[in-house]
Amino acid sequence: MDPMTMMIVGALVKVFTASAQTLAQRATNDTYDALKNVITRKYGGSVAASIYRLEKQPNSPQLQAVVAEELRNAGADRDWEIISLAEELSRLIDDPALAEDPMERIHRRAAGRAVGQVMDGHITQVMAVRSKYHVEASDILTANISRSTNIPQSVRDELTRLHANMRRIIEEIIQRIEQGKYKDAEQAIANLDISLNDRERATKLIIADKQLHISYQTLRMTVEFFSEFNQEILAKIEQETSPELQSNRMLGNAIMIYELTDFVIGYIDGFTFTA
Repeated sequence: MDPMTMMIVGALVKVFTASAQTLAQRATNDTYDALKNVITRKYGGSVAASIYRLEKQPNSPQLQAVVAEELRNAGADRDWEIISLAEELSRLIDDPALAEDPMERIHRRAAGRAVGQVMDGHITQVMAVRSKYHVEASDILTANISRSTNIPQSVRDELTRLHANMRRIIEEIIQRIEQGKYKDAEQAIANLDISLNDRERATKLIIADKQLHISYQTLRMTVEFFSEFNQEILAKIEQETSPELQSNRMLGNAIMIYELTDFVIGYIDGFTFTA
């Protein structure tokens, strides 16, 4: 088996052999259902039937090999949607405590789509600028664009908005998620029979803790997006037959890696904590 197919089959075997308590986790059930439905929709009843047989005998090396071969022949080892769901399923089974609230998953997916659209639009702009103006590839990176005097100021201003747009989207989503998590704690403090000074101190501690969580989750979400986008682009590069388009995708991936890394570094450098 190739590594990706092994990972997909491994995730299926894990869910088929997991404890009843683990399977009762809504996130685990939802992710498995999503994976099964995507496989059936994309690859048809034959693959689904093989998976059904594996479900009855998950420890059978022969059945595991059959499912792996069918998935590989169908192209699942290069299908980012399948790979992403299998990775999430495996992660949830290995550590059920990581299971997210359903609304949190919805928010994260919405943020991923929004950031992906921003990044795709940015890379498209960068490619257009590179084809129209005489500039080095490094000159069109956000950190260097201000020095690219060959590019009109209005175009440079548009390209430099990337980090601000990404940060706005991610932080808005994280704020929504964390506000919900801290609502009960904030209400409990408001209901305590304590002095005004003690209430203010407790409130400041909650605000400080929330600020740390927002910063951590922002970085975590950015790194997760980086991994997802990178694997998605790499899969597209492998499937591309045109050398020119393949080269453009490779450049786009390099730009994406740099920009997200630079965003994370800038976020850490600019982080301030007040208590």
